[in-house]
Amino acid sequence: FNLLISVVNIIDTDVNQAPGSNVILESTVYAPSGKTIGRGFVTCTIVDSTIAQCHYAVSLKKDGVLVAELHFQAKLSSQNKGYIPISVTGGTGMFSGAKGSAYEVQQTINIPAGCGGEGAQVTQCVNSVWYVTLYEYYDHGY
Repeated sequence: FNLLISVVNIIDTDVNQAPGSNVILESTVYAPSGKTIGRGFVTCTIVDSTIAQCHYAVSLKKDGVLVAELHFQAKLSSQNKGYIPISVTGGTGMFSGAKGSAYEVQQTINIPAGCGGEGAQVTQCVNSVWYVTLYEYYDHGY
């Protein structure tokens, strides 16, 4: 399945990005249809000037109710160049015990409808697509 990601907030704990400092991202998660299906939070720890280790937590909702959370890990490096391999490291709810893989492709898509804009009316467009494959999880039928 695919997740469309739009970064809405960035917190940089050290503008110099020294080793050990963190960058935190908050995102809105959309289905390919454009429907908002959750939130994503990423914490990346700077390892050195070319590498960061990142943990992702994506909360997924159905009809406004939290039904699952997926956890991911990735190593970001200067070699990624718009394609980032990601490991699925766990999940809760509908996806408890999830294992699998994913990859992120950085691209801009005009989702949600009317995204962009100027001044106070700016709505962030989707800026990356995650292609997720789960090998194992326990579907509890929530």
